[in-house]
Amino acid sequence: MGRPVILVHGLMTDGSVWAGLVADPPGPGLAMVRHDLPGHGGRPPGGAAGIAPFAADVADRIGALGAPAILVGWSLGASVALHLAATRPDLVAGLVLTAATPRLRAAVDFPDALAPARLDALAAGLAADYAGTAKAFCTGMAGRDRGVRDTLLAAALRADPAFAGATLRAAAGEDLRDRLGRITAPATVIAAADDTITPHAAQAGLARAIGARLETVADGGHAVLLTRPDLFRPALARALALCQ
Repeated sequence: MGRPVILVHGLMTDGSVWAGLVADPPGPGLAMVRHDLPGHGGRPPGGAAGIAPFAADVADRIGALGAPAILVGWSLGASVALHLAATRPDLVAGLVLTAATPRLRAAVDFPDALAPARLDALAAGLAADYAGTAKAFCTGMAGRDRGVRDTLLAAALRADPAFAGATLRAAAGEDLRDRLGRITAPATVIAAADDTITPHAAQAGLARAIGARLETVADGGHAVLLTRPDLFRPALARALALCQ
């Protein structure tokens, strides 16, 4: 087995978003491992929703593999990877983060984030009409690509609806900035210039805060790993090479 690379998905999705990278790894000597977070991918919730419990779940997976891993995190998964790298550096050989931010909810001292009203509306929509709200959210990320929309929506419908809502509320209340100074693993942030959920400015600021490389791709939005694999895959290959 090569160097383990743990792939951590975003909110309301699962390991299926990484299927292409698992089937065809972007570099030699890599063991690509999809990880479904609790309450996603058909897994039962099994406990509280939140960045810290999810990071503990990933830590258990790395422990079972028996060697420090490179973490590749998308969106929620990036937050989980950041927390784990800050609290258990012994488990993390490197970080590759995309659509990443230390804080999802905008604040006076953190304007490059989602407006509270937008987050609250999404949470309310998930509670009132999970399937309809998930479809609208996935369609927004996918743009005109119906295949990407269908992949995202199928994953969303495998998630536990109540737990997905709880996860959103927990993530919206997180602020990881106080932990960033503890991260020592080599890191790369892959940011789409047109991401409207985790704006490029927030991702660039994160990269500066943790001493990471910033690799900007021209477009692809929040789900760049799926909408522009032609841009994301080579960026990921470069980032993983620097972690080995």
